[in-house]
Amino acid sequence: MKPRTVSAVRTSIETVTTPPDFRPAHNKLEAVTRISGVTGAPPETLGPGGKERRAALANLADGLGLDLAPNLSKVELGEALGARLGFTWDSACWSAGNTITLTGLNRILEAAERFFPVPGARSPNEHSHGGAEVLTGDNSTQSDLDEARQEVQVAIAESLANLSQHEVAPPDVPMDWEPFKADPPVDLQSDVWMMRIASLQGWLRFRSPLVMTSPESFWDSLLSELDVGADGISAGLLTLEALDHLRIRAEHAVMHADAFVAEVQAADGETAGPSRAWGEAWDEVDELDEQQTAEPLVATTNVWPIYLFSKKAEKGGLNLTPSYQRSDVWPLADRQLLIQSILRGVPLPSVILLKPETPGLPHEVVDGKQRLTSILRFIGQHPVALDKVREADEQFPEDKFDKLFHEDYPKFRKTWKARFGEELTVTREGDYYFPFKLPVSTTGLPENLQPLLGKYYTQIRESVIPIAGGDLRVDELFEDAVEYKIPVIEYQQATQRQIHDVFRLYNKQGKHLNAEEIRNAIYHELGLTRGILVAAGDADDKDPFATIAPFLSDIRSEVDRLGENLKKYGIGTSRYRRTKLLSWMIALLAFDTRDSSGKVRMLSTAGHINALFDRVKRSKSDLLQRESAIRDVTGLVARAVDIHLGELAWHGAFPVGQEPGTPPKKKAWQDLQLVGTVVGVALAVAVHGDAVESHIEDAGEFLEERSASLDWWRPSKTQTATQWKYIARLATDVATALGVDPATADKELERRFGGSGAGALFLLAEGLPAGRVS
Repeated sequence: MKPRTVSAVRTSIETVTTPPDFRPAHNKLEAVTRISGVTGAPPETLGPGGKERRAALANLADGLGLDLAPNLSKVELGEALGARLGFTWDSACWSAGNTITLTGLNRILEAAERFFPVPGARSPNEHSHGGAEVLTGDNSTQSDLDEARQEVQVAIAESLANLSQHEVAPPDVPMDWEPFKADPPVDLQSDVWMMRIASLQGWLRFRSPLVMTSPESFWDSLLSELDVGADGISAGLLTLEALDHLRIRAEHAVMHADAFVAEVQAADGETAGPSRAWGEAWDEVDELDEQQTAEPLVATTNVWPIYLFSKKAEKGGLNLTPSYQRSDVWPLADRQLLIQSILRGVPLPSVILLKPETPGLPHEVVDGKQRLTSILRFIGQHPVALDKVREADEQFPEDKFDKLFHEDYPKFRKTWKARFGEELTVTREGDYYFPFKLPVSTTGLPENLQPLLGKYYTQIRESVIPIAGGDLRVDELFEDAVEYKIPVIEYQQATQRQIHDVFRLYNKQGKHLNAEEIRNAIYHELGLTRGILVAAGDADDKDPFATIAPFLSDIRSEVDRLGENLKKYGIGTSRYRRTKLLSWMIALLAFDTRDSSGKVRMLSTAGHINALFDRVKRSKSDLLQRESAIRDVTGLVARAVDIHLGELAWHGAFPVGQEPGTPPKKKAWQDLQLVGTVVGVALAVAVHGDAVESHIEDAGEFLEERSASLDWWRPSKTQTATQWKYIARLATDVATALGVDPATADKELERRFGGSGAGALFLLAEGLPAGRVS
């Protein structure tokens, strides 16, 4: 018999009704598995990029007795099935690349389950998930995995829904979303949620825009932004680790967005300042705010095991919410990280308490509220939670809420939902100060602790871990007098005013250092780090050439002049800004970001600088381990800055990012303009040496004209990819104007510094269209 085409299949069928209990599939894997199941075909997995395989539709067509041409595409097969089973097959059922959408698969599934009632058919959650990952632990089941996935997806959805409610945003955040709610169940891989994530990506402040050409491209680009990559999809589903990375990103986005909106409201709608603060919040945490108390204080120091805090809290001996304390601002990711640190035996900062003047009153928590709240929540001992559980236990004693809460929290959650009809989502657990589970991500966690991941305290109480020089059960660590202790500073006889000052001091000290301060600490052993610190003028020492970087003494005059020139650019020493700029310039010159295939990896600024320092630190034979090479690269940048500032002309509006054609203003240079053009001059100095002077006069008029053009106009967005392209354009334009051959520059930098960024810059510039970088 000759195979029939789609048009030959349009035959009449008997009228049937849709089963009232039909449940749409939540994702493509579930859909193709159920489609295969109705005809008894083996369960199907998804193909590369999470695409449905053609076999799932072909097997269904065979089960219906359709004799179709073997070369029909998936879209044509769907049309044939629609004709046979009587459902609508339209453009909502497929997308670019011959891909069937979840909407299309659900239409096929509904009609197939209606046409083939299968006695004893498994429910969607009972189907095999092929190669999908499983939860850590021997007793984990597929239902555990499904429940864990849904919890993380709901948490992400709640954060995204929160972001969608804002009616004001920084300029970098396009406001093209509609407010929505996060009602469970949630399938983030559905078309609806994909578009919601895309519309809110500005709040998430990714390095590059998400790719919207196809669903596969979208998820690939999202996983790349989350630094998960292809491993973030298993059997067509986002892995728990990938989802957890997105949850953490979304939680921080909510925190920064809320802070931005609050600042805008306080500033009567002005957004410039709040926008800058929002951008800085993504790059680093709040700056250290040095505060000093006005008068001496009486204080004692001690160390307490964790159980003393929980006992005090249980008996009402801790006031976690004094008037000067901020609210519970830590996102779940930070709370989980704290518990992981305790389980690893990492010492915690001091908790600061104020002893009450009146006996019997509770100690006030001056600093450490977020840490103590996290610990008490995790072990189920937060006073607010205990009160709520006691209330429920007294109201419904037959449910044994108090017993379940302390012995089997997962069962407590299910009992709570059955009794009150309320899902204990991550947000709701936070509202009630109920326990939270450990994260599912294994990043940075020792192998012996990985079986604890994704579990609540009641599930790991009896687990044995190595800590404080011995092996302990987890419940001993949190409930007994053990060697692991937390430092406690107890203030006495302090006025309320003094405690306000103390809180401001210690609360700020509890925050992270900025990226440059952390980098200086991590890489301070490297001569390159110390050399940059001294060259930038950021070294806090009377004679840094004698104590910090004596190897720069031979070029002291050049280094001193470099510091003076940086002042002329209007760049101050606050927060190691000069150190960051010099490190960035040297990374652009001496580190090759191209991968093995030749593609440029557009790292974040901090990631780029760290990558250079990591390279140098890994190998004692790295050229930039040599003092002579450090002098060389420092002198190269110092000479480039001399020329850039004194011998080249720039249009007055260019340094400060004004629109071309507007009257120039005298303001400090902005980072992108300065870094890009100085690197371009440095390439010329590296290639020509002293002969660079012969190229300057010829290039001067061209560069002044070029810096007034639209091509050099600063981009409105500051995503990593946009910054890279902008810097590449400036650097290569300047270098080319100064007679630099790309291959020669690449080879020269490699010879002198063990690596070259010139090739990456010229490669990026080749692909840039004329006109403004976007």
